[in-house]
Amino acid sequence: MDHPVKEIRPIIKSLTQGTPAEQQQTLETYFTPDATFAHPFCRVPSIPTYALPFLPDTPVNSRLVILFIYRWYRILSPRIDVDISSAVHDQKQNLLYLQITQAFTFFFLPVYTPRIRLTTVLHLDHRPAPHDAHTTGGLLPIRAGAGSPGPENAAVGVPANGAAGKLRYFITAQEDLYQTTEWLKFLVPWIGAPLLVAWQLFATLLSVVGAVVLAPVSWLDVRSGEVKGSKDL
Repeated sequence: MDHPVKEIRPIIKSLTQGTPAEQQQTLETYFTPDATFAHPFCRVPSIPTYALPFLPDTPVNSRLVILFIYRWYRILSPRIDVDISSAVHDQKQNLLYLQITQAFTFFFLPVYTPRIRLTTVLHLDHRPAPHDAHTTGGLLPIRAGAGSPGPENAAVGVPANGAAGKLRYFITAQEDLYQTTEWLKFLVPWIGAPLLVAWQLFATLLSVVGAVVLAPVSWLDVRSGEVKGSKDL
């Protein structure tokens, strides 16, 4: 990516709504081969690229596992509506924050389509991009140092084909962050989120009652501290 905020929307659309071929091309173009993935229901650690004897033309790495997750996502919900309401790039930390709302319909429960909100955090790396990154398997990174990207400490690298390429942003990690009420919509249709909200309101009421009833305890504790402080003086 040259401009993450401007380019991320079609990337997310392709991953969540695209065909298997579009998903694969998007991942191989914008994700590093050893990218990681974190979600409340699954996790992909960083896996370096391996060549298996029985799959000579298919490099096996964490990016391939992420591809399988997105394909399973599309199988679970053939009809997905995704809206990205906000995209913010923290250039100092190289993080891209996305506020996403998705309408997810399970193929085995078509009458249930919850709208689920989440925050996605994409970890970015600024590195040279070979012209054939999506076919050769990506880059051979050489780190020059940590910190904010700049001429003196940007991540540098050598493309897989050995030729220097234009610096672009690549995704090295994806974190999907859900409130508990949101991921419960996947597990307990219709009633899961309302039940949790009811429990949260009850816990809030208990907090208010506890603070009022036990206010004298707090007052005595503060008072004893003031008395002790005056004696020390």
